[in-house]
Amino acid sequence: MIGNSTAEYIFVITSAAILHSIGPASFLFSILYPFLPQSWENSVPRKVKYWLFTEAVFFVLTYIYIRWHVQNPAEHPAPMSRQEREKLFQRCLDTTGDHEEYYSKWFFGQNFHAIRRENIKEFFRYAFLYTDLSDPEHNEELDMPHALIGARQSASENLSYWYQPHTSPNELPILFLHGIGVGLFPYMGFLTEINRGRDEKKDGKIGILAVEILPISSRVTTAMFRKDDLCDQLRGILHRHGFDRFVVMGHSYGTVISTHLLKTPDLASRISSVILVDPISILLNQPDVAYNFTARPPKSAVEWFFWYYGSRDIGVAHTLFRTFFWSENILWKEDILNHRCIVFLGEKDSIVNAPKVLAYLREEGYVDGRKVAAAVVDGHMLENGIDGLESD
Repeated sequence: MIGNSTAEYIFVITSAAILHSIGPASFLFSILYPFLPQSWENSVPRKVKYWLFTEAVFFVLTYIYIRWHVQNPAEHPAPMSRQEREKLFQRCLDTTGDHEEYYSKWFFGQNFHAIRRENIKEFFRYAFLYTDLSDPEHNEELDMPHALIGARQSASENLSYWYQPHTSPNELPILFLHGIGVGLFPYMGFLTEINRGRDEKKDGKIGILAVEILPISSRVTTAMFRKDDLCDQLRGILHRHGFDRFVVMGHSYGTVISTHLLKTPDLASRISSVILVDPISILLNQPDVAYNFTARPPKSAVEWFFWYYGSRDIGVAHTLFRTFFWSENILWKEDILNHRCIVFLGEKDSIVNAPKVLAYLREEGYVDGRKVAAAVVDGHMLENGIDGLESD
């Protein structure tokens, strides 16, 4: 992982600038090439010229496709009933402390006193009504908050995944859901570590389904699946490989998909335990995750790294701005009461507000007579194996 040293800062800025300039530079070279002097033309190696021409073609075709693709309007979830909206709003209110900071970050760092009443109404129309259109029918409701201030054919048509057959008689298999980045590659060492050192004849192997989620993996691909479609795809994969009872592990954006599974009754009933690493889905009603990932001006090397290699990726941007609906992606403590759950938070997480999430998970109070606790380790959790994933 990138640190915050001066050398790493220079490396991230320089590499981002170089990579970002390849497409435009190749396009410019291809346009100017017929007009270059003969001496300049001969000085450029043939392989370099072919590479620049290829990059230029890819740049133009990708730009045209993306220009068309990302302008499609978002397909919103079905509208909630007024009772559902009231319940959701009350939950958000109960977990919001500093209202000035809350609204300031949701409005991209604007001074709280510069935010007007109509801006707040627009925000609530977006967040709770899934629309940017003014409707007199909702005026009364919108006024209320102001008073409160190895590849094989996949079992899925559209998802690819890596599969380790489950042979252990004592442990449960794992469904692993990765975060935003370059797919599963950064996790391969960790996934390999899970079964390292096991006596295969005696203990068998813990099965692993590691799903590749291409829209958040720096790929030119189709849009992110809607919640129900994604659950249907995962349901088919789990059925194909006999994962009748399993452990869910999600990292970063993968915790959003974990949340979808926990909120889908037939799938939730098959989940024994839940492992959430750097969970962005907890307290998603707070602006920290959205602001830190999409609106915060980058300063440190880590922030520049996430800004350029994460939020600036066109697939990630489309996922976050066109298919990400916080009300169906948020995970409340009540949602994990029926499962054993462990949450890993990084003290210096640059996206998740770890202290706020920890305070929420540890705050006094019970839900339906039961209490949820969190387990917290330092920022090196992904370097260690998982033990104790025993079956019920």
